[in-house]
Amino acid sequence: MKTPIRFTQPTRRTPLSRGQCRLGGCLALLLLVPVGQGQEQRRSANPLPDVVPESRTRPVVEWTAARDPLNFRYDFLENLKTTTLLKATPESGTWNHHQHIFCVDAVFYAVWDTQIRDENGAGQHGVMRRSTDQGKTWTPVEQLFPPSARNVPAADPYPETRFQTFSGFAVIDGVLYAVTDVAEWTTAGKKKVKPRRKIGRMCRAIGSDGTLGPIFWLLPTAPKPVEGFPAYPAGDPALVAKIEDYFRQPGQEIQLDFAPRAHPDSDDHHVMAEPVPSYQLRDGTWVRLYRDSGARGARTLKEEEATKSRRNYASF
Repeated sequence: MKTPIRFTQPTRRTPLSRGQCRLGGCLALLLLVPVGQGQEQRRSANPLPDVVPESRTRPVVEWTAARDPLNFRYDFLENLKTTTLLKATPESGTWNHHQHIFCVDAVFYAVWDTQIRDENGAGQHGVMRRSTDQGKTWTPVEQLFPPSARNVPAADPYPETRFQTFSGFAVIDGVLYAVTDVAEWTTAGKKKVKPRRKIGRMCRAIGSDGTLGPIFWLLPTAPKPVEGFPAYPAGDPALVAKIEDYFRQPGQEIQLDFAPRAHPDSDDHHVMAEPVPSYQLRDGTWVRLYRDSGARGARTLKEEEATKSRRNYASF
């Protein structure tokens, strides 16, 4: 039986990544409102732009973060303090995203991807900071995964466009592993265009003292590197299988999987992308939120953009 994917409240803020313990931060309530045939719709004081075809009913939801009994899905944190982990400069790279925070054995790990100027541009790679005192102090920014190609702006002519997307953490037999996805744009030397070509995922262990293990591929055969950049071996098949099984468990899924048809389409035939790891409601139901990437039948980037609902979808 196909699991339905329904509309939800648009994301105002990004929820914290699911880990084994939490670091204080801003948390927003996402009200999941499944809207079906014959169900009364709720009106919004700030309706979204009408980008959905008029041929079907557009669900309307309202922001209910301050209302009970509906705000039961998250416990709001109080007495929060904010710590700035990065102030970007042109020298350090001004594009920083794909942030993850994870905690193992009382050590916090903050990882994000950085690029000199552009999203998913050549040379984008993962960097890390650690905290051993509950977030009071953090180690300097360091490379977690070295770039897979030269770090250049997307507008600059360059024949290689390989880049990384940090994908999360796995704890296997008491060892913490970090995983990043490696891909490239199929038209080299030009501004990035779709589709992206998936190369594979790289992985390495992180010790509690910050030591980094050797990089290896979660593949049976290691891909060839970009000329001038190091080659890494394929991982031990038994370890690779354990890591892959880890990410198949609820609450531990890969957050950014860009493989073709990596996720099912929604029940209104939109392409689902960039889901968060699933989380569990108090009644035991697992929920996963997805980003709407436009109608499945869109033939051009313009059509794809025009058919995006600007909403998150949810699968239960």
